[in-house]
Amino acid sequence: MNTMYTTKTAEGLPKRAFLIHPSEPGTVIRVLRGESGYYIEARYEDPKNAQDVADKMNGPSMTKRQLEAMLSGSMFGWSCPGADPETYNEDGSSKKLRKYDIAFQGRVKTLACSHRQACKKAEKNLARVGVESIHWGVSTHKEV
Repeated sequence: MNTMYTTKTAEGLPKRAFLIHPSEPGTVIRVLRGESGYYIEARYEDPKNAQDVADKMNGPSMTKRQLEAMLSGSMFGWSCPGADPETYNEDGSSKKLRKYDIAFQGRVKTLACSHRQACKKAEKNLARVGVESIHWGVSTHKEV
């Protein structure tokens, strides 16, 4: 379980939320605060039924801001700006907050750098076991 989220992000978010899968309108999913991914709860042929079920399971106190933040956090990480309910208007639409955009760009650059470093380390480790290079899923082995 990935429980990486900031204290500020965790404020105002429920422990769980029931949402409609972004690319499958008839699928109700459960998202848990602090966890990446989702759990499928139910599938319906009629997307309206799915939305009705999700709304009922969330209860009347769940806001659209919270729902959007929960979906964003589960997809992009709990420290991204989208995981903060303050990033959204009351109707769930995204606010244009420049300070969040700048902070997020910095995190993305840091992650890209970390990814490059991890790839270089992996290549060194693979070289030790005889893998010469990796290119698009195809490896070239040294003759032993």
